[in-house]
Amino acid sequence: MPVYWFALLISVLLSASSTDMLTLPSPFVTAFGMVMLWGVIAKGFAILNAQRVLRQQASFEQAARKLSRQLNCLRWLWLPLGAVGLTACGFSKAVEDSPIGASMALGAMGMLIPSLAAVASTWLAERQFSDWVGEAEPVQNESDSPSRFPTLHAVMESLRLQAAWILLPVLFVFAVIDVVNFGFVGADSQHRWVGGAAGLLCLPFFLPMLIRFIWNTRRCEHDPQSAWLVDVVRASGLRHFRIRRWETEGRICSALVAGFIPGFRMLLLSDALLDRLDRKSTTMVVLHELAHVRRWHIALRMLTLVPTWGIVGFIGSHFAGAPLQQGAVVAAGLLLTLLALRWVSHATELDADRYACSLAAQIAAADSGNRLQGAVPASEVDAAYVLASALVDVCSDNPKACRASWMHPSLATRVDRLHRVANPAVSQQSSLQQV
Repeated sequence: MPVYWFALLISVLLSASSTDMLTLPSPFVTAFGMVMLWGVIAKGFAILNAQRVLRQQASFEQAARKLSRQLNCLRWLWLPLGAVGLTACGFSKAVEDSPIGASMALGAMGMLIPSLAAVASTWLAERQFSDWVGEAEPVQNESDSPSRFPTLHAVMESLRLQAAWILLPVLFVFAVIDVVNFGFVGADSQHRWVGGAAGLLCLPFFLPMLIRFIWNTRRCEHDPQSAWLVDVVRASGLRHFRIRRWETEGRICSALVAGFIPGFRMLLLSDALLDRLDRKSTTMVVLHELAHVRRWHIALRMLTLVPTWGIVGFIGSHFAGAPLQQGAVVAAGLLLTLLALRWVSHATELDADRYACSLAAQIAAADSGNRLQGAVPASEVDAAYVLASALVDVCSDNPKACRASWMHPSLATRVDRLHRVANPAVSQQSSLQQV
């Protein structure tokens, strides 16, 4: 799902400078109509699947899986059709010409509203399907009291958990560009590069604070059961790292790093991961995330997109007066971005797995006081097997996580590479067979 939000953001921003193809009396009414159409289609899918369950033609699990596939297709279908439709009716140009169009942050928010509403309509359909068949989970407020508006609360929670952590950092960078343009330099488009650089420099400081704001987290350093994680992080050579437990009510089993500047970086470990894995397995997952920092994978992913966007911008500048060709440029830019992101993400994930095993062996060898005994595998071979087992446990209740995605290789590929680390002879024999 993170790739979807990234793709949606790119498609909206690439279509922002496109010219309108049709002359309609009100682009905003047209955009509203498109969103309503998407909502009607999503609700139709929910009604059909709910009827199958109520008529005992399918079980709840079967109908839920089918509805999930249908709504996922509907979300991805919005990317090309929504971008082209909003551009064709003049919505993007109308936002640019409106008072908020002078601000990059506010303009981007305005252009994102129809897309967010279209996706929210699919979440609403999912919730209504569960309500109709009597399988909806109770929704509670932060005070643990039942929500007065459970459906709206569930949709907003989905937006907060899935989209906010990707969209808000980008809007923050745009806000910094606005400040530089209007507050210090002047409203000259040539100085947007200065604002963009300033925003990117400020983003690593802003991102950890954003994560604490949008997600429910608490510090692990003061928890006796998780305090040993501090010793693991310090032994890896990375200091000034805040470790926080991510409360998801057991729905998410994952870990991630936010930020890469010492003192402003955070390691998030979900509750399901900490509760499910033993210490050695948790250590290997942690070392995998720390490997991304030590190997500068975050910066590498960002740099990979620079030439991709440069190529798209160069091509787009030659088709500024041709709306149909600009639509093709948007599609090509989206495709090239996803392909570049997929390539570098897969490569860095496999590299982080390998480096985590090497790092575990180094930590075990340097642990003269045996402070981490029982928490860190004793050798690189043991570390590879432990990490492979941990990955299987993490994906045990999520079949989608076992398959390859835009951001991660498949579970089978990662386990196979780790077994090659543990048994170099197998890797050498496989290479000879390929030759």
